[in-house]
Amino acid sequence: MVMSVAHNNNPDPIDSQDTETLRLEILRLRDKVLGAESQTEVLQDYIADLQQLNTELNQTIHELAENSNLAIKGLQEATETLRAEMQHAPTMRIARAVARRLRVIDAS
Repeated sequence: MVMSVAHNNNPDPIDSQDTETLRLEILRLRDKVLGAESQTEVLQDYIADLQQLNTELNQTIHELAENSNLAIKGLQEATETLRAEMQHAPTMRIARAVARRLRVIDAS
């Protein structure tokens, strides 16, 4: 019979002929599996929480993008309005100067 060697150079307990040693090894392995299952459940819950947070963050990013687009549109409209007013401003200054010369309006 070939005996396997555990990581610490001791014979692997699973190869033992002693029933008590085998029982203890089986219990140790059962506890290890149960611990791994519990850790898996905790990690699955953590992943679910992260996925929910990711969904919420994506929604927030989408809302921010919409708000940014609305703000940009408003700024573009304001810029166009100002541009139109600036184009008419020289005409208004000339009209006022002509009116002052003609004494139509008060020069104050």
